[in-house]
Amino acid sequence: LLFSMVKHHPASAKTVMTELLAQSEFPSPHATASDNRLFLQQMLSTRSFIKVKGIVNEFSVKCRNLQGTAY
Repeated sequence: LLFSMVKHHPASAKTVMTELLAQSEFPSPHATASDNRLFLQQMLSTRSFIKVKGIVNEFSVKCRNLQGTAY
C-alpha cells in the first residue's frame, strides 16, 4: 500500500507522510527526527519495490530499537 501510494501519488504521499512523521515520538520514541526525515527522503526518492522493502525494514528495526541484533 505504501509503495503504491508513493509510486502513483508522490505529492500526496509526501504530504501525508510528512504530517505523520512530524508528530512527537511517532512512530516510536526510538526513531529520532533525523531518522524520520531520512526515511521520508529515501521513500520519496525510490520507485523500486525491492528498495522500498529494504527502507521500510531498516526503519522498522530502528523503531523497535533492534539495531545491532540479528534483525
